[in-house]
Amino acid sequence: MRLINDILDIEKIESGKMKYVMKPVDLATIIDQSIDATRAYGENFKVAFVFETRIAGVQVNGDADRIIQCWRTCCPMRRSSRRPAFP
Repeated sequence: MRLINDILDIEKIESGKMKYVMKPVDLATIIDQSIDATRAYGENFKVAFVFETRIAGVQVNGDADRIIQCWRTCCPMRRSSRRPAFP
């Protein structure tokens, strides 16, 4: 289901119809949520994402859902190497 939604979102981006909810979001929270969203997938490949450096109060202006979606989409695992596709 997520793949279908990602494909539909790509079509929206290409047509200029993607809607973003831009607002200040805490970067550490978004990183934590992104890691949580891919944790089970990573465990299948014996990969763990670790957020090591936190700087309190760092805010970014963005769409939290789209940032998390980008993380899920851009960090697939390679079956053969059992490592993140993007080190």
